[in-house]
Amino acid sequence: MYTLMDSDKEVLTKYLKTGGGLILTGQNITEQYDDHTFFQTALKVSCTNFFCPVQDVTGFGIKFALTGGSDNQKAPDWYEALPGGEQIFTYADGKSAGVYAKTYVGKSAACGFGIESIALSERTKVIDALVKLVAPSKADVIKRVVYFDSEEQQKRWIELHGSKLASLNDFELNQLKVLAIEKKCRPLLKMLNNKSITDE
Repeated sequence: MYTLMDSDKEVLTKYLKTGGGLILTGQNITEQYDDHTFFQTALKVSCTNFFCPVQDVTGFGIKFALTGGSDNQKAPDWYEALPGGEQIFTYADGKSAGVYAKTYVGKSAACGFGIESIALSERTKVIDALVKLVAPSKADVIKRVVYFDSEEQQKRWIELHGSKLASLNDFELNQLKVLAIEKKCRPLLKMLNNKSITDE
């Protein structure tokens, strides 16, 4: 039984393509697969090293053991960052324990260890740091509109989240306009043009 079925990977890829924030944790996940395309493309994780010794981990200014919680870690994985990825956790031996990536318009954090193995006091801090890391900005939320299949869905998203435009800076607005033109997203382009007229 795989941790992630092909259908799961398809859903998660679409989730990242629509601006989702994904946190994946657990030992021995990548070793289950011969095809590592999802991990390499969507998470920017290299899957060449498995079965890391159980040891302390450091990240976000927090040091924690993998024996303070459920104590179920037998062979965590080394998660090396590929181009586009960034190391966020480090094992005591210096190897990478976790990778952050911004792919498509989403964000992901993949950890080669099970987060349930961390003592509760540190676990709460680690989860908080990871959630903040992958949480979408207001601009990211608006960007999701270009990935909806129909113009009606796009219009609905604009109705729900268009008010966030007011808090964006000129650089973010410019990025949105470029994206709207590139993806031919008429509802977003119309909203941005209306904002420009209102501002004048």
